[in-house]
Amino acid sequence: MYETYEIIYSKGDQLMYTYAMAHNREEAEIKAGIPEGSVRSVYPRRTAPRPRNRVYYQVKKMDELERFCLPPDIQSWIMRYDAGSEQALVKQVPLTEDNITMIDRLAGMMTITRRYRGPRHNSRNFTRDCPKKDAERVSIYLKERMA
Repeated sequence: MYETYEIIYSKGDQLMYTYAMAHNREEAEIKAGIPEGSVRSVYPRRTAPRPRNRVYYQVKKMDELERFCLPPDIQSWIMRYDAGSEQALVKQVPLTEDNITMIDRLAGMMTITRRYRGPRHNSRNFTRDCPKKDAERVSIYLKERMA
């Protein structure tokens, strides 16, 4: 199995480094093409392991068939707070008990992202994203799993 090796060598009065993929250290020195005697050290390059089961999402708009298949009370609620041509499904929804219940029902049917809006005290953007505890409104975005 190939590994990536970091090769540190001297060139004139400077220390330089390069990377080479090889089966072992000796092969890495040969592949790097560095003159013999100038190699200072050869180390296997340490990299963090990549997460294997990471799931990526993208924002999407709800199509008409998905909207038609929703219960009638959720359809009317979406129409009341519709975001129009923007990417959000609904926006600027006040955080009342009824609206929170409706959002939770919607979250049980599809994957959503909640972006909380409200005052942000130490910022020029007075009504942009804010912590959940300070929020007055919420915007909902649908998430679609990427392949």
